[in-house]
Amino acid sequence: MQGMHARLRGFTLVELLVVIAIIGILVALLLPAVQAARESARRTQCTNQTKQIGLALQMHHDQKGVLPSGRNETRQFGQSWAFQLLPMLEQQTMFDSLVKGERMDSDLNATAMRTPVDVFVCPSRRRPEADRDFDNDDAPTQAPASGALGDYASNAGHRQLVGMAVTSNDSRPATERIIAEISGPIYTYSKIKFRRVIDGLVNTLAIGERHIPEPIEDPPVGEHYWQGDTAFFASDNPDTILGVPPHGLRSDGQEIQPGEGQKPRESFGGPHPGVTLFVFLDGHVAPVDNDTDTITLARLSAIGDGEIIDFQ
Repeated sequence: MQGMHARLRGFTLVELLVVIAIIGILVALLLPAVQAARESARRTQCTNQTKQIGLALQMHHDQKGVLPSGRNETRQFGQSWAFQLLPMLEQQTMFDSLVKGERMDSDLNATAMRTPVDVFVCPSRRRPEADRDFDNDDAPTQAPASGALGDYASNAGHRQLVGMAVTSNDSRPATERIIAEISGPIYTYSKIKFRRVIDGLVNTLAIGERHIPEPIEDPPVGEHYWQGDTAFFASDNPDTILGVPPHGLRSDGQEIQPGEGQKPRESFGGPHPGVTLFVFLDGHVAPVDNDTDTITLARLSAIGDGEIIDFQ
């Protein structure tokens, strides 16, 4: 009798394999739903962070009368728009630690340049770290894997170097060099007031998720430089902090086809499937479809081309 009860309580090998197969099928069905839920949560967090950046832009304009410049220097001694927003993001101590006149990759500026700030890092892509090379005027870095990273870029307009002199004898201020039909609101040396955005704050891109190209083997100068992903609070590498919407929006991991005629390091694009998150100048955040045509993106990027597209 004891042997009979033992046999009744046991499982055959076939039954065990069937149970394992059923569990495997359930896991396979549930895993995409779990991953989708996690991505939804991360995208919500990214949206909230982008809104904080938009609010910081508003506060900067309220306090200083202008939007932050995309960068206030083109060499290793300047800061990006993101660093200029630190006081509006409860990072006054970090902002005050800057030693002006010193290179941004100097140890004297370690606190200012090497402290990660969560709000500038998309949680769907990576964690806040201080592991980026500092740019060194297009030469090999002097401070490898030490700068804070960031995942957002400002809208410079139809080309990345808006605001810079076209000729060596052009001594006009950057605000007088701009052509409203092609200029974005935050570019090199910019000091844009809201009243100059004649297309409307609600219709003009301000900050968006930045595309980072896939690494390649043995890139010139270094991987971070080639990707446009160097120290985020320094100003010398425009690929890291300034974007050009008319170059199109790209998904993470998207390969660049030869002869596309577009510049991936200057492009916007994030890790969220099918869309890129942007904050507009009025502070609202909207996902822009990655398939949006470049003409529409150009109209959304210029502060005064008269072509108004509502993306509320």
